[in-house]
Amino acid sequence: LQNDTIQGILARVIGIIGPIPEHMMKRGKLVGNYFTREGLLYQEPQDENDKDASRTHSQSNQSVKHGHKREGDNNKIQILIPKVTTLKHRLKTDDANFIDFVRSLLEIDPEKRPTAKEAMKHRWLTESKYQDGLLQY
Repeated sequence: LQNDTIQGILARVIGIIGPIPEHMMKRGKLVGNYFTREGLLYQEPQDENDKDASRTHSQSNQSVKHGHKREGDNNKIQILIPKVTTLKHRLKTDDANFIDFVRSLLEIDPEKRPTAKEAMKHRWLTESKYQDGLLQY
């Protein structure tokens, strides 16, 4: 996932995989650095004269709303709205087993994410065939 900021990466992940589970948002030590109390992803406005900042905004896959303020702070923030897409679209494949395998590995909640041993038992690795028809062992 290319991007120049942590917030940009988070926006891409949320847009593809889905929201970060509430229990993780409550426990996270750095959540306040990236999310408002309402759970909205934000970042500090970047200098409009900075060419790199402009490039980041034009190339990123999220919408930016300007003008919101954090409570108790006079500085404005940018609210990032993740562009919703699918793994199928991003991976450019119709292989449902492969998409399911990748989705399981990208599970945000580590309690729900498979261990390496569990991942090795996924049907994409155990039942899939190569395009030339050979079984994968």
